[in-house]
Amino acid sequence: MWTKKLFIFLIFLFLPSANALTIEPSLPLTGCPYNITEMVWYDVCLAPVEDATVYYNITNMTVVDPSTLYYPASQKLVNVGGNVYKATLTAPWLNGTYTASLKIEKENYPTIYTKKQFEILPDFPFATKFDYRGMVYLDYFNILLKSSYQPGSCSPNRTIKVECYVENKEGVCPILIFPGEEHVCTVSSPPYDFGSCDNPEGKENTASCKFYDPAHPWLFSWRNETFIPVAFEVTVLPPITLTVGQPFSLPITVKNRGLITDNYTVVVSSNSHLLLVEAGNTTIVSLKYGESGETYARINILAAVSASIDINITSAVSCLNKKITIVIEGGMMSLSEFDFIGVVQIILIAALLFALLIFKNY
Repeated sequence: MWTKKLFIFLIFLFLPSANALTIEPSLPLTGCPYNITEMVWYDVCLAPVEDATVYYNITNMTVVDPSTLYYPASQKLVNVGGNVYKATLTAPWLNGTYTASLKIEKENYPTIYTKKQFEILPDFPFATKFDYRGMVYLDYFNILLKSSYQPGSCSPNRTIKVECYVENKEGVCPILIFPGEEHVCTVSSPPYDFGSCDNPEGKENTASCKFYDPAHPWLFSWRNETFIPVAFEVTVLPPITLTVGQPFSLPITVKNRGLITDNYTVVVSSNSHLLLVEAGNTTIVSLKYGESGETYARINILAAVSASIDINITSAVSCLNKKITIVIEGGMMSLSEFDFIGVVQIILIAALLFALLIFKNY
């Protein structure tokens, strides 16, 4: 009886065994090689197992049909020293959670099964520079850009494909760049959307660029930015009181708030023959983004009558238009609409006149 128990014990003692499956690196990036490692003891004499065959499936558990992502069918274990046997796998990984199932077979030895889960992080390229201000024109939309792969990438120097769009319409700009390389992407004939003609605030457009690995196009990222191609604001600061028969200059200031350099036509007119408008049709040219330009209309009131002055400002690039009406009642002026600065100035002038009047009475 004791002899039989000792024999069974010795059988288990000398049976081959394996530790838990390990996968290196522990936090891999897509595109890196993966080492499937197994420590194997087949007997106390450490008999070699180079002729053993390892079968393994690596399955992405986050996709609908994981069977399409098995890599590969089989591979030989390689002795890398001591009792360590390793199989190295390189595959076009997708990001997600994977399950590695390993089976080791050797003639006259029991089959060994192990399993382990690990995460794949996406090694996609991303924009490190995306600048278009000062490079936007009516016929061209230029983007100064740079791109790189993720920090820690196993292949950080592989090329990057870039495609850029304006308003997600035609005008694609396919270019091939190297990581860290500065490049200008030009979208010709960009399909700008200027918005409604009577809205000088303009309309937001979208510039988009897709950065992806040309060898693995599912590794990609997008960079999206909004911009306004054409927009402007107008300031008119007329005098508060007028003198009949005494001409005055009406200053009109236009500020370009769009990215496209623009010219502006300014037309000033009156609805009364007793209110004369001189130099009523002028232009303000070549205003870049953020720049302001000024023009003047010379006004002469021949009689203290009720009248109005219409000011129309139109963009040369688009049909965007703004209309301001100044109403004259008994020698006093008021605006149908003007900016906050004009309101503040009128209040300050009125307060100053009121203070002077009180001081004089004392």
